Amino acid sequence: MGERGAAGSRAAAASFLPCLPAVSPSGGAPEESMRLAHLSDTHLGHMRFNKVVPETGVNQREQDVYDAFERAVTGILAEEPDIVLHTGDLFDSPRPANRAVYHAARQIRRLVERGIPLVLISGNHSTPRLRATGSLFALLREFFQGVHAVYSAGYEKLQVKGVTFHAVPHCFTQEELEAQVAQVVPDPAARYNVALLHVGIRGFREFRMAEANEQLLSEEQLPQGMDYIALGHYHKHVMVREGAWYAGSLERLSFAEVHDTKGYCLIDLEDPRPRFREIPTRPMVDLEPVDAAGMESFDLLAAIEERLASRDLTRAMVRLRVRNSAPATRQNLDLRAVRERAAAAFHFSLRWDRDEGAEGESAPDGGAFGSLEEEWRNFMEGADVHGRDRGALTREGLDYLTRVQGEEEPDAVDLFGG
Repeated sequence: MGERGAAGSRAAAASFLPCLPAVSPSGGAPEESMRLAHLSDTHLGHMRFNKVVPETGVNQREQDVYDAFERAVTGILAEEPDIVLHTGDLFDSPRPANRAVYHAARQIRRLVERGIPLVLISGNHSTPRLRATGSLFALLREFFQGVHAVYSAGYEKLQVKGVTFHAVPHCFTQEELEAQVAQVVPDPAARYNVALLHVGIRGFREFRMAEANEQLLSEEQLPQGMDYIALGHYHKHVMVREGAWYAGSLERLSFAEVHDTKGYCLIDLEDPRPRFREIPTRPMVDLEPVDAAGMESFDLLAAIEERLASRDLTRAMVRLRVRNSAPATRQNLDLRAVRERAAAAFHFSLRWDRDEGAEGESAPDGGAFGSLEEEWRNFMEGADVHGRDRGALTREGLDYLTRVQGEEEPDAVDLFGG
């Protein structure tokens, strides 16, 4: 029953005969379907921008993330699934603040009090960098009956309600991840086999977050013979291959996600094509860029005002990119007037996209600079590391860049002070 071919046959049959109940192989009474809810990348504790909830003093984006998690759990409870899956990055940090722990415990309690088991794995944001460091997931597993947490950087096989779950959390190295995933094989005695992984995908189609400590597999390395593969890490809801899906995150955490719909998945393992359930989130708007070539500051201000008037910006996180602007134009722009025009937005940033051909802004010898991460990797390939571990030093540098850069906008001006 756990073979991919069997699952595919069930899916095909269900598409042609949607009104017929599932029948046991022996021809006896219909089997009850197994319904899963799949969510991921909640990033509890995530903070952004200098805005707080007036009544509590909590960072507003942090509260947005908590609210999204609560809305998702409320929706899941209304659907009454048999089991809930969370595929990594429950928290935004391996050492979350007390408030993040409280909100996680509160929503988990709502699930287990309704008798719905929760199977979850740790992701790269929630996994300590040192093996000796303890994990908060141990507390969740010990104090919440019905919580099955896998967090020790190794493959674990769990049986819950007749389903065999093959759980591989974030590992300490890429090599360890590949070795652990290679051990995953379907249980022939199980009614269903489901894999949980927190990974990016490399290859012809790539699903990655460009984070320093992310780990990647090819599509061919994903476990075979599963009835469903629940994936976490990539923040967009998307299918990698038949039966292998990312649930996506519950909130937009960067402008790379501006066009993504956020929510969670419902899966019937007799037909494991997810039904996506959208949840409301804070609006995010990426305005049409302004080409400022040849513009004076007053021309640019008029163009920015036109863009701001073109969309409803109420409560939204808003970005406007300006290309090919002269230094004098940027310096003389009336930022106070821009701020007033964008007052309805929750957050507004003005990003200066440099003209690569502008005098004085090109790379030496006509070359081009890549991202800071790429430049660091290139530098470390030939650097004299004086006998130290080149790979470890490279990873430390990438980790530092990830921490200090924040969102990928070094040339953005935050007009709201966030």
